[in-house]
Amino acid sequence: MRIRQAGLKRQSRGITMFGILIGIIVLITAVLPAIRSIPSLMEYQAITRAVKQARERAATRVDVVGAFD
Repeated sequence: MRIRQAGLKRQSRGITMFGILIGIIVLITAVLPAIRSIPSLMEYQAITRAVKQARERAATRVDVVGAFD
């Protein structure tokens, strides 16, 4: 004997292929600019560090210019 349950439909759970695709697109648009800006950020930090060291070591403006050369 089979009993039918009227009106009770089993709902599927989980993520769809479309959901995965949208998630990947969102992730790429967030991560790609961050990855591309890393070299610029590293260069900025190197320049800032060099200026700070030159300022600490030199007493006059000529000494600062000499420190960069």
